[in-house]
Amino acid sequence: MEQKTVVVTTPEGPHTLSYTDWGTDSLLPPVLCMHGLTRNARDFDFLAKALSANRRVICLDMIGRGGSDWFTDRQLYQHDTYCQIALQFLNTLEIDVVEWVGTSMGGLTGLFLAATPATTSRIEKLVLNDVGSFIPAAPLKRIGDYVGTDPEFETLQMATQYLRTIAQSFGPLTDDQWQHLAEHSFAQRANHQYGFTYDPNIAWVFEQDIQDTDLNVFWQTIEQPTLLMRGKESDLLLSETANDMAERSNCKLVEFEGVGHAPMLMNEEQISAVIGFLNG
Repeated sequence: MEQKTVVVTTPEGPHTLSYTDWGTDSLLPPVLCMHGLTRNARDFDFLAKALSANRRVICLDMIGRGGSDWFTDRQLYQHDTYCQIALQFLNTLEIDVVEWVGTSMGGLTGLFLAATPATTSRIEKLVLNDVGSFIPAAPLKRIGDYVGTDPEFETLQMATQYLRTIAQSFGPLTDDQWQHLAEHSFAQRANHQYGFTYDPNIAWVFEQDIQDTDLNVFWQTIEQPTLLMRGKESDLLLSETANDMAERSNCKLVEFEGVGHAPMLMNEEQISAVIGFLNG
């Protein structure tokens, strides 16, 4: 794995993005992994290591997260911008086609690109991790309760415990996996406190009137083979929504016991589901 950076054009001008690059080019399309709202590229380390045995895997820190630059204008943190940046990223790396793995926000970015006539050919396969054609307001309000609060902690251990509390829905992770997430979710600041590695301004969207979101008009245009992954206790991807989506012949649904929003793609069962779909 190599940690790399690339400069892309954004509505604010040039910005630097950080990403991890695994494996080597092969006859198979590269896999692009994109994380959830407050997460980062290192969430995919376990999956990327397994996938990179026979292909290239690229995991992006979307702007405002991880090692990537932050926007000055907080209102740029929205899906249209994320789609534009993802395309800029692929174009800069001279990648025409990818197989897309997206968790939550990253899944929506892939969904929108795959559903747009001008960009649908850029995505050959689509993995939607715990996000789908309908998003109820309640879990968005729940997420909004902690996003943007920007807490600080005296030690990484205290930060790790906080992460385990707010992210219980990730499911039964090992201590080592929680430690991995914490080490890449927090960084020590100039005041020697530990804080999240995302811009708290990404939370501005939660200041708006949050309503149920129906994305079925996008989903119905998707023709790519799609793997829909769901934590059985998820409140963001409802069982009814997932089952409705799986009625389409191009969609395969897999669910995981004891997990809410969202499966972290760290254990063997979840990784095997992705590998089987992408390499199948």
